[in-house]
Amino acid sequence: MHALRLPSLILSLFLQAAPLLRVVGTEAALAVSPIAAVLRFLAGAAAVAGTYHGVSGATAPTLSSSKTRVGALGVSLNYRILLSGGSPEAFTAEPLPPGLTLNLVRNNQQRVTGAEIRGLPDTLGETKSLITAWDNEDFTGDTTSGEVVFLIVDIAPLEPSVPLGGSVTFTVPGPQTVAVRYRWIHNDIEVPDPLGTNASLTLPAVTEADAGQYRVRVNFGNTSVFTRRSTLTVTPGGGAPTLTEQPGGARLHLGESLSLRCAATGDGPLTFAWKRGETTLEGQSDAVLTIPEVSEADAGDYRVTVTGTGGSVTSDPATVTVDGILRISGVGREASEVVIPFNGIPSRSYLLERRDTLTGPDWVSAGEQVAGEAPAFRVAVPETDHRMFRVRTP
Repeated sequence: MHALRLPSLILSLFLQAAPLLRVVGTEAALAVSPIAAVLRFLAGAAAVAGTYHGVSGATAPTLSSSKTRVGALGVSLNYRILLSGGSPEAFTAEPLPPGLTLNLVRNNQQRVTGAEIRGLPDTLGETKSLITAWDNEDFTGDTTSGEVVFLIVDIAPLEPSVPLGGSVTFTVPGPQTVAVRYRWIHNDIEVPDPLGTNASLTLPAVTEADAGQYRVRVNFGNTSVFTRRSTLTVTPGGGAPTLTEQPGGARLHLGESLSLRCAATGDGPLTFAWKRGETTLEGQSDAVLTIPEVSEADAGDYRVTVTGTGGSVTSDPATVTVDGILRISGVGREASEVVIPFNGIPSRSYLLERRDTLTGPDWVSAGEQVAGEAPAFRVAVPETDHRMFRVRTP
């Protein structure tokens, strides 16, 4: 009985001392006794176990996380760094989008089992982050690294208020690439194609049914995110604009400039569209229509249509007449006066100017008048043999 207990006692003592043992035996040691053989075997097993732990700690893991992560401004983001193999004790991620931090993940025994990046992104844009896993907690030992791209987007505007019949456009500020896909959602119902899958969503004439919350699901590869919600408020329309100034007609000489003006008030941004007869005039979209040099083709009736969020209003016609080019029709003499007739337009003002030579100094004013039915300037007979005259509009 005592002889049988001796190996058990020796084995118990060995197990307590096993971490300090190393394989140092020889072939001769195996022949001493069965107990010595058991000691040598167990000591060798302890040495192997210690070697395995050292190797596993030094084995570099491989990053197996997705290479792109899409996030939304103000929306919680949680990105788990996935690894295959190894047991790193420290991580770094540089740079990170503002609002995100790197955190270690620990088990119940407080051992590091991984890392994650989380937080509320507060800046739009694209960030390329280099993630590195370190073998030791003091950032030493074997490492493995990989790049992850964070795409942070948003929805705008956030709280639009639009009059009934007005327009609004929602957009997705942030990185725009062909790989990004969109799905717009109104009050938790997907907006039908094709409007619902564009980078922007335009409602050209809102109704009461368009009011509510809008958001967009942004997809990139196998990752996706919902943006924060935007609330659209539709207010009652204020009616069509009111014309406070009608464009007036004009009678011009060939080559003069034409300027027709109108003024209007109304809700929302006002737009202006001019027509001559039934022809829409391209490029004439302001409250003032301007033609630098009129031709005979510019004669006709002009109207302007003003459009606001509550409707449209069209002006009365403004008639434009184009007469011949302004000219002196002949010069005569009556007693001590020289008569200078010209083809003036009644009720318009004209200036008479003179100089004594063709290439002389600047023209000098010689008179002004408002044209009547047969307009003509009368001046004293000049003392010089030659004098030049011209008539022009102010």
